[in-house]
Amino acid sequence: STFARRYFVPHGYEHVNRDTLKTPKKCLEVATKAIAAGKSCVVDNTMPKFTSDDKDKCNGRDAYLRLAKKHNIPCRMFRFTASQAVAQ
Repeated sequence: STFARRYFVPHGYEHVNRDTLKTPKKCLEVATKAIAAGKSCVVDNTMPKFTSDDKDKCNGRDAYLRLAKKHNIPCRMFRFTASQAVAQ
């Protein structure tokens, strides 16, 4: 969240965050609306796994890759690793 707020939000990116939006479905909806409106978006703290499962097609990072591909826009992913102590 700090990375997104520091480096993307000041440049007009829509901040999609599961902590505030609560569900993967809502996160994907907000990202989809932002892209449809011509905005860039940063998806933060949202997708702990890569692949969506059968019952929920929007709970994996692949949902965002599909969204970017559908709209022919670039997609970049950052993976942050830290110990539990540092993360807290």
